[in-house]
Amino acid sequence: MPHSVILHRVRYRISILSALVLIFLVAGEVAAGPALNLRGGLIWIGNAYREEYTGRYIEGSDVSPLLTFAGAAFDVPLGSTFRLSPGIDIWYKDYVFTEGRAVPTQIETGPAVGQVAGTFGIVVSIPIEARFALGGGLSIHGGIGPAVLLRAPIFPVEGSDTDQLVDYFYSNGRFFHPELRAGGDYEVSERIGIRFELRGFAPFGRIVTGNDGLPWWDQLMISGQVGMRLSF
Repeated sequence: MPHSVILHRVRYRISILSALVLIFLVAGEVAAGPALNLRGGLIWIGNAYREEYTGRYIEGSDVSPLLTFAGAAFDVPLGSTFRLSPGIDIWYKDYVFTEGRAVPTQIETGPAVGQVAGTFGIVVSIPIEARFALGGGLSIHGGIGPAVLLRAPIFPVEGSDTDQLVDYFYSNGRFFHPELRAGGDYEVSERIGIRFELRGFAPFGRIVTGNDGLPWWDQLMISGQVGMRLSF
């Protein structure tokens, strides 16, 4: 495929995804009234493109990374039980494009086999949650909704060309990761609460491209987080 065509496709997809980010954030700010959530934690990203799952050595492909992330969300009430909670979370990892795939890598090994770039992962989600009070300031909640993973390989290593990484990240629905979440809240005071949450993100792109014989958890994302909820 000509280089100019690839660039056109990448710019088109980035424009669409940027518009989605803006819509989600504006939606949260317009109706942000009740609460702001500041959060952080760990996110695990499944990478099964390894010797133990493919039957052959894959140079440069790292183990499934466990990364720290930080984020924020707005709680928008939809009645007494339901709420909308648009949010954004950010993490960072090196990726390499090798053998037609973009996989997590280490900066020491990746450049020897393919194009490598330090990549920001930006998860934009807009779940609907249901909350149930347990008494004593405790409550539990569960939620489901769409989420998009915007990966930005903005730090190329040793002059790497990032076009292949970008094209892989945004083709065949790999940016779409529907989310399922569950957690709880403890109200410290009338305006301050502590929140803990477990979240899972399904890789929609695997439905489009098939599993390539890899385990079901390849490209799955699971996060655990704690945060502070500030009510207004």
